[in-house]
Amino acid sequence: MLRNAVTNEPVTTERGYAYIGRAPLPPRVVHREGARELSQSILNPSLGDPDYLVRRRRRELLENWIAQLPERELAVLDVGGRLQPYRPLLGKRAGHYIALDPVFEGLLDVAGVGECLPFHDASFDLALCTQMLNYASSPAQVVDEIHRVLKPGGTVLLTVAAIFPRLHDMRWNFMPDGLQLLLRNFTEIELVPEGHSIAGLCRSINWFFESFLRSERLRRYAGMLLYPVFNLAGTWLDRFSSGKSKFATNYACRARKPAATQPATHKERKKNRRRNTERRTPAAGHCE
Repeated sequence: MLRNAVTNEPVTTERGYAYIGRAPLPPRVVHREGARELSQSILNPSLGDPDYLVRRRRRELLENWIAQLPERELAVLDVGGRLQPYRPLLGKRAGHYIALDPVFEGLLDVAGVGECLPFHDASFDLALCTQMLNYASSPAQVVDEIHRVLKPGGTVLLTVAAIFPRLHDMRWNFMPDGLQLLLRNFTEIELVPEGHSIAGLCRSINWFFESFLRSERLRRYAGMLLYPVFNLAGTWLDRFSSGKSKFATNYACRARKPAATQPATHKERKKNRRRNTERRTPAAGHCE
């Protein structure tokens, strides 16, 4: 039985958010091999993938940011990480890697919700949160919890959808100003579109067809003939819309938790220990 890392209580698995893949309905990825295959398709998208443009750009951005992390083993938390597609980018830096998601399947380590993470304060050097906040019950609470469990000077890498066809339990879309508000407690915030306006338009066209082609055969033909054309066009033409992101469909972000300015007093350490001891894993993703 999975237990809370702080209280040793049994971990609940009520849904606070849900991971959604490219399908209109969330795929069940119970077996680890199936999860690895889906993870690889996200990390290394094919030209026939309607999400090729944003996934290719996301990998480039994350690779660049991860290369700037300290070259040592890191404690890593992947919030919404039952597939862990970007774990391979960390290489030897992934010293202690924990993936958390409400659905205990795939490559998951801990079942829980991002709104109330079952970990001590200042436990992780790096937090990943890719394409998950759009499905959270409370995105602000998830971000605040990530801030809490990061060590001073720790980094969060997150990606979100900005303009996207609504899936069956997608709750939020995020614009740069909204992300800045969510990350108000972080410093050194860097927001980058995962493709500018032309790439965004090409990706939106892909998803227009993906949403309305009901036949599996037609979708297969679209993946062989139609999506590669728009993906190649978006890759080549997007250079002409550099700096113009009104139609960007996704954003990636890097932010840092401020470094501690002075050590905690005895009273503050005692208060933190009491809070960690009293912390409970809640139902439906709400901290007590």
